[in-house]
Amino acid sequence: VVFHSEIRRGLAKIGQTRLFRGRRNFPDPGVIDRLSQSAFLLSRDGIGAILLIEREMGLEELVEIGKRIDAVFSHELTAAIFATSSPVHDGAAVIRGNRIAAAGIILPIPAESVETLGMGTRHRAAFGVAAETDAVAVVVSEETGNVTIFSNRSASRVETVQQLRDTLGLLFRMEVTPSEGI
Repeated sequence: VVFHSEIRRGLAKIGQTRLFRGRRNFPDPGVIDRLSQSAFLLSRDGIGAILLIEREMGLEELVEIGKRIDAVFSHELTAAIFATSSPVHDGAAVIRGNRIAAAGIILPIPAESVETLGMGTRHRAAFGVAAETDAVAVVVSEETGNVTIFSNRSASRVETVQQLRDTLGLLFRMEVTPSEGI
């Protein structure tokens, strides 16, 4: 119990090694563009969200505890998931490739630390996932409307759709061009 987080982190690192890696299932540039637009539309409407984007490690453990969806990513579906009238709105959603794999995932909240000082519950939960896995988390604050991206034990606030699109493009090593709207 004392070393639970250290053991988990060690196993996660083992899973990141080339020997254990599976096939990449990253979102394509169109999904990155739609996700970026969607985050700011949710922000505009005062809807909070945690969007976890899988990378090499996978988030199957989290998908198993959520409500499986396995549907093509769209803003309409994302808005429906995070609408306050939705029974899964308080949890996170996992984006696997071009699909929403699951939603309503209640994430563990890491203990308060120097990195999480002053963060709300949603942001701390996203930081915890980004610290223990290679996933990227996009968080929309219900209270402030701020959009924050978490990756590799760091957080950075993004101000525009283009900035989020560019940051995600760098993290997934692709060039993302804006589309004509959602």
